[in-house]
Amino acid sequence: MIERYRKEIDRIDSKILGLFEKRMVFSKKIGNYK
Repeated sequence: MIERYRKEIDRIDSKILGLFEKRMVFSKKIGNYK
């Protein structure tokens, strides 16, 4: 139940943060793979 709630919050957070913030995190993840 808590896990589902967290996923809901994450979805809302990503909407609030916007594409720029998402792109920063995404590029960091890719940077770790290199």
